[in-house]
Amino acid sequence: MAEVRPVAPDISRVWLDPTDAPLFDYAPGHVVLIGVGAAEPAYFAIAEAPERAAGRIELLVRRGGTVADALLTLGTAVEVMGPLGRPWPLDLVRAGRDLLLVGGGTGIAPLRAALRSLGPTAGRVALLYGAANPVELCYRDEWTALVPPLVHAELTVDLPADGWRGATGFAHMHLASPLSHLTAPLVLLCGGRPMLTAVANELSIRNLHDRHTNF
Repeated sequence: MAEVRPVAPDISRVWLDPTDAPLFDYAPGHVVLIGVGAAEPAYFAIAEAPERAAGRIELLVRRGGTVADALLTLGTAVEVMGPLGRPWPLDLVRAGRDLLLVGGGTGIAPLRAALRSLGPTAGRVALLYGAANPVELCYRDEWTALVPPLVHAELTVDLPADGWRGATGFAHMHLASPLSHLTAPLVLLCGGRPMLTAVANELSIRNLHDRHTNF
């Protein structure tokens, strides 16, 4: 474990430094399987674009579970297996296709990797991101510096705090606003299963079937 940086009461950014080999090649959408001792290994999505990784693996980790809690303890040795899963087809977006990213909670991690890997030739990009409360909306300080810039960012929370002026409710309730800025977008999804199911149903109603999921 190289670095742990809390971003919310139960969520931290975690950086891992490989110790026995250089960092493997990966792409946005890939995940890693992490083991600690005899505990059941757990999957985590990689949260940084490969072009910006600087030889490290960045994760977004919520406290709870043997592996997650070990990752939040600086200096813990872990076993990392990867990259696993299918990378997202971002070449389509880099060639000019519009993109909608929909995330819930720590599911923003692989979406952030995608956002930071697109470059100036990408089509229009919109983000729909939900969390339990405003404090758990991670990486918000980065979104104004993205290339290309977001044409729309819709943030929604389950439990609004005092001073919250964004949307409230679940992500699938707010698809209309980001979609109004896009034409036939590729859709990338990551979050809890109930959210993914609800969003997928809404996208099907709108005949948007080109979507890719990272659990």
